[in-house]
This record gives sequence, C-alpha cells and structure tokens, in this order.
Amino acid sequence: MRTTRSLHPKAPCASTPGNPRSLRSTSPVPTKKMRDPARPHRILQLTATSDLGGAERMVLHLVGGLDRERFTPYLCSTVGSGELVELALPVCAAVEHLRFNSPLDPAAAMRLARFIRHHQIDLVQIHGLRAETVGRPIARAAGAAAVVSTIHSVDPWRRRVHSIMDRATLPLVTHHVAVCKAALDAALKRGEVRKGRHEVIPIGIPSPPEFSPDKIAGMRQRLGIPDDAFPVIGMLANLREMKGHGDLIAAAVTLKRDFPKMRIICAGTDTSNGAVPAAAQTAGVDDVVFFPGFLQDTQLFLATLDIFTLPSHWEGLPVSIIEAMHAARPIVATNVGGIPEMLQDQHTALLVPPGDPTRLVGALDRLARDSALRGQLAAAAQNRALQEFHLPTMVARYETLYERLLPQAPH
Repeated sequence: MRTTRSLHPKAPCASTPGNPRSLRSTSPVPTKKMRDPARPHRILQLTATSDLGGAERMVLHLVGGLDRERFTPYLCSTVGSGELVELALPVCAAVEHLRFNSPLDPAAAMRLARFIRHHQIDLVQIHGLRAETVGRPIARAAGAAAVVSTIHSVDPWRRRVHSIMDRATLPLVTHHVAVCKAALDAALKRGEVRKGRHEVIPIGIPSPPEFSPDKIAGMRQRLGIPDDAFPVIGMLANLREMKGHGDLIAAAVTLKRDFPKMRIICAGTDTSNGAVPAAAQTAGVDDVVFFPGFLQDTQLFLATLDIFTLPSHWEGLPVSIIEAMHAARPIVATNVGGIPEMLQDQHTALLVPPGDPTRLVGALDRLARDSALRGQLAAAAQNRALQEFHLPTMVARYETLYERLLPQAPH
C-alpha cells in the first residue's frame, strides 16, 4: 500500500508542522497548467533511499533551510525504511515513500510521475544512482522544467553497466552538483557529467547547540561509558566494509594495551549482518569496542567524545566529519575522496592512509597523549567548518543555482 503525506497538497506551506493526513491516492492527474510566476518555485528532492545516511541528512538540512518565500520543498524516496520521509514531513509541503519493488517498477514510476504533475514541481534534484536511473526520464516526462543530478561520492564500485545507464539519460540533466571536487573528477572521468554544466557545492550543516554537563553525562551513561574512561573514541557511520571498521578494530587491539580504560563507540546502522561486531569479538576487543546502532542525536553523541575517527577506504564529503568539525572534536581520518579538501593534515586533523591500522594506531595514540594538540586541531577544524561547511552557505548556493536554472528552462 502506498502512502502519500501532505501538509496541504494543493496549497503548499512548508514551514508549519501539523497533523498530516494519510491519503490512499493523490487526486487524478491534472491537465498541465501554466505556472503562476508569483508563487515560489517548487523543488522536489528525490533520494534513492529513505534510510538515514550522510546524503539523506544533507537533504534534510537543505529542505529545512530553503527560503519559503522563494521555494517550496517536496521530498520522495524510492526505497528504504521510510525514516527520511517521516523526518522530512514537518518541513516539506508533501512527501511520499514511493516503495519501488525493482528499478523499473511501473506502478512506483507512475506514482512518481503523478506526484510531480499533481504538485506542479518545477525542479527535481536527484540523489543516488537508483533514483537517477528512473528519476531523470520521469521528471522530464511529468513536466519538471529542470533536473539537477547530485554526486555524493567517488563511487569506485561503479561498473561499466552503471556508467552506461547513467550516460543514457545524461541529456535529460540540466546541471550536475558534486559535494566535493574528488567526486566531480571521478564522475567526469567516467563520462557521467555534461561538460560545462557542473559545479561543486560542499555540504553545510547547522552549528550544534551547547550541551549541559548533565546532558552529556546522560548520553555517556546511555552508551555505557564509565566515568573514568579515556580516551573515548567515536565513529559515526553505518557498518559497511568501506567505512574501515575492520581497521579500527585492528587498531583497538594495540591501543587497548596502553589505554585499558579506552572506549571505542561505533554508532550507525549495522548493514554488515553482524559481521563487524563479530570481528570485534574475534579480535578480543569487544570489551572496549561497542556498537550501539543508529543514534538520532548525533550532535550529543559527538559531545561525549575525546576523539572522532573515520578510517574510510573511500568517501565523498562525509557529513559525520563535518559534524565532528562543528562540534570541535579532534579528528583522525583517512586521506581519501573529498576528506583532504575538508581537512589539512597536522592543522585541522591527523590524516592517515586507508587500510593501514598501524598508522591509525599512531595517530590515535598521539592525540590521546597530547591534550594541547587535541585542542589545537579541534579549534582549527571548527573554524574551517564555520567558514566553508555551514548550513546558510550551502543553502544560499543552492538557492542561487535554482534561480539561475529555472528561468532558463521552458515550462
């Protein structure tokens, strides 16, 4: 069964939360209407998944930050748990979990087309290969004036068939936005970007609130962190092989000898089917490495940490690192993807090669022993985040892009 949720399907108002009503179906597909130039541009964010990861958190920040006098946000997701759709409901005019059963699910494709026509969407911004494949032709066929393709990562897993699928619908794309230069360069090399129609807009997030000592203590208690634990090292990423949990587990074996009161907290949804926690148990570090699962309040989680780490094997522009920068946490990360564009080794973080637990141990050990260095790196990273990876900056860049594209695109 499909569920469409809308605050007001015919007269969108995105800024006021209310009690949504569930609809069995939208109204019949209307005949095409001329756009009222006085109304705000209607922007649909179409995501490949409704599970909450870095890209999905970026989308949430974007739809929540748009100027409602100029833009009305909408959101659809093709698959997943529906969590993103639920979280977006209070800040979007309408949302829908499309529930694609396959990449070419005709019923779900019709739901997307009907959504775009019914709400008279002006621009569709697409996130993820699954959404790109179906979203580009449907957006154009349903009357969207512009299509923006968002490149979130370097995606080394892509094979020739993926590039062929991407290039087949390339002429339907109005513009490409990459979250970092590394991701853009990788897509350009694969021939998946229209030349001269691309730019980089880094991810931005809001600054975190100040948390009281009692709040932080409550989170530490919830995570089972003893009062005398040190260092408390945190990682914020879904449990996937490319995120480098295995390297951190290997590093924990060595670190545990010198820091018996250490705690390593790996927060994120377990998509490894238990393989990552099992690896910690096999390595004999399950008494210091813990996996609390998905945490909604990532900002409070970061406030409990002495050190943040992300030893990924490949990346785009990880939101978790941006969150750690804003939270003024000292960072150890790998020099992959867009991370070197965010962080400068020895100045805003300590960067190590991917897949090298020995170098990871050295960096974590150094930070644990040097409180002055921790403070220096944390302050520099926070300053960098406020300059380049702040929500108002990202939103302003997207608003400028939307207004530049829409007058050029015929209705």
